[in-house]
Amino acid sequence: MYRRIGIIGDGQTDLRVIGRLAECTVRHGQESKEKPQIIELARLNICDSVAKYWREASSSNDYSVFGKAGMKLQGSVLAVLREAIEEFRSLVGVDSVTWKDVIVLSTDAEKHFSSADRYFDAWAFHLPKILTAATEKACHDFISRGYEPTFIPTIVTLPLYPSSEVIIAAARGQGVSIHGKSANELKTMLYDERNLRALSTDEFESRALVHITKESLVSIFKQIPEVRPFVHALLFRV
Repeated sequence: MYRRIGIIGDGQTDLRVIGRLAECTVRHGQESKEKPQIIELARLNICDSVAKYWREASSSNDYSVFGKAGMKLQGSVLAVLREAIEEFRSLVGVDSVTWKDVIVLSTDAEKHFSSADRYFDAWAFHLPKILTAATEKACHDFISRGYEPTFIPTIVTLPLYPSSEVIIAAARGQGVSIHGKSANELKTMLYDERNLRALSTDEFESRALVHITKESLVSIFKQIPEVRPFVHALLFRV
């Protein structure tokens, strides 16, 4: 059976980048040429909720999982995940979903690091933990409603600092630090264009997606700490 991976992202280019990264991760080190089935859950995202979290957490200087801002974000993410699981089940067939299926919850943090080490600063480190807490609550919620655990897809979180462009930069090996740049600065560096809608599908493929390969996955893993749990979760699933 094809591996099925649902993608939640902030926009169309994010969905395509995360989908390609998921595909290359699943196929990394495997002889099979079978591609996973990528399902874009384009109707759903958490970008507004994350932006609100940053505003409230910055104001109170409390970025923690169980702080006021963190709990609000958990609630918002949980609502999106409930919809995402139901939509995924309806798209692939309710009776065929198993825990081998995956939903990737991705979002652009829109905040950047001066170096990869800054990922471990409290303000940055708490966001992925908040998203993970929401995924665990979603699983608990569905089981409490009578769903069999084996018929609930696995949820993997992937918040990116500052945006999905950091994946392309790491994959392309720009020769300059990928950190210390805003999302718009990364877009300009990579494409000479901030509005990615100006790029055709073919242009985005040749200037971005083509660089995400099984080989460049190693570079991405080395340079982007927030990608590592995602890679581990997909790479070792049977």
